[in-house]
Amino acid sequence: MNEFNTWIGTGVEGGGTLFVPGVEYVAGGLFNLGMLEEYHDFPILNIRMGLGIGASVGSLACFVFNCMNLWELNDTNVDDWSFDVNLALFEKWSSLIKSFKGRKLIPVLRLLGNKGVKLTPDQVGTIRDFMSAFYSAYEIHKATGPKLIPLEIPAAGVGFEVSAHFNLGGKIEILN
Repeated sequence: MNEFNTWIGTGVEGGGTLFVPGVEYVAGGLFNLGMLEEYHDFPILNIRMGLGIGASVGSLACFVFNCMNLWELNDTNVDDWSFDVNLALFEKWSSLIKSFKGRKLIPVLRLLGNKGVKLTPDQVGTIRDFMSAFYSAYEIHKATGPKLIPLEIPAAGVGFEVSAHFNLGGKIEILN
């Protein structure tokens, strides 16, 4: 994993489904793992179709791999990522969590939500270790081009939504 091609951050996701149509909005920020002073905000508006009802708002961790410059992602389509990523990581997630038992990853991720935060060398090491394990578990090395992975943080939201949907796509905008 090349740290200069790897980005990590946090975001907020909100969305809902009313029987068939649905919408999802994500806003967040990403830091470059190799140069933590390199930071960009981003929004994604996504339209989805499927069966369901409800709405929710929650926090998420955002990862981008294989991308030296985030402007490569600007105005690109983001489609079916939540379905794809959540299913693919389901069986690997427990092994990732076990490998970080006793580490303070979540508090460090929370710090990343603050622009201009200065992380200690131990905190940076914790993030790098997690990103490296995540990179291997999800087999990012097999991906061609940049890979955006937003992951919902369990128990960090409100609302209730039951749906089976397919994301029709949205566009990511890289800001600042």
